[in-house]
Amino acid sequence: MGERAGRRRFGTVRRLRSGRFQASYVAADGQRHNAPETFATKGDAGRWLTMVEASMIRGTWADPERGKVSLQDYGQRWIEQRPGLRPRTLDLYRWLFGRYVRPQLGRIRLIDLDPQQVRQWRHELLAAGVSESMAAKAYRLLRAVLNTAVEDGLITKNPCQIRGGGTESPAERPTISVSQVLDLADRMPERYRPLVLLAVFGSLRWGEVTGLRRGDIDVERGTVTVRGALSERSTGEIVLGPPKTVPGLRSVTLPAPVLEQLRGHLDTYVE
Repeated sequence: MGERAGRRRFGTVRRLRSGRFQASYVAADGQRHNAPETFATKGDAGRWLTMVEASMIRGTWADPERGKVSLQDYGQRWIEQRPGLRPRTLDLYRWLFGRYVRPQLGRIRLIDLDPQQVRQWRHELLAAGVSESMAAKAYRLLRAVLNTAVEDGLITKNPCQIRGGGTESPAERPTISVSQVLDLADRMPERYRPLVLLAVFGSLRWGEVTGLRRGDIDVERGTVTVRGALSERSTGEIVLGPPKTVPGLRSVTLPAPVLEQLRGHLDTYVE
C-alpha cells in the first residue's frame, strides 16, 4: 500500500513504499488510468499529469489501453480491411509488411512505437542492402497504417517523422527511337507485332494492351478504349481488373499506319 494520494485539480499522485511516485487520472470514459511508469519525484508525476490534461483539452488524448495492440496484428488487419485495393496492390502490401515491417517492428505495441525506433528500423533496412526505393515503399506503407491508427484513436501522433523517408528517386528510364520501335516490332511473331505498336504509339501499359477485347477497338473511328488491365498476382494467377488509375479509363486515337496494322491483325486472328 502507498501513502495518501496528493490532492490535485486533475489526477492524483501518490507515493509508493518504494519511494517512487505513481500518477493516475480518471478519463471521460469513467475509467482510471495509471501512468505507464512510476516517477522519481512528485513534481515529475505532476508534470506528466499536466501533459495528459493538456492533451484532453486539445482533443488529442487517446486511451492508452487501446494502443496496446501489436503493430503486426493491427497492420495485418489494416491490409485485409483496406477498401478498394487492386489484387496486385493487396499482394504487394502483404509482401512488404511481411518482409520488411513485421520482422523488426511487428511485436512492438502501437503505443510504444516512437520516432527513434522508426528511424532505426529504416536505417537497418538500408544497411542490410535494401534499396532506397524498396525502403521508401515499406516506409510509406508503415506511415499509412499508423495514420489510420491515429484516426482510430489508438495513438495520438504518427511516429513516422522522417523527412523524405517515403520519397523515391529512381533513375530516369531510357527511351528508344522510332526506328528501334519498328525494328522491335519486326522481330516479333506476326501475330504479336501490333502489341508493340499499340504499347508505344498508343501509350498503353503492358496490362492494358494485353487486356484489350475486340469491343474495345473501333477501326472506323481509329480509336482504342481502355476499360481494364490484366495483372499477375503473386500466386501466378492472371486477373482482369480496372486500370491502375481512374484517368486510365480512356480512349486513344491511333496513327494511321498503326491502325492499318491493327485492321490486318483483326481480320486474320480475331473473330
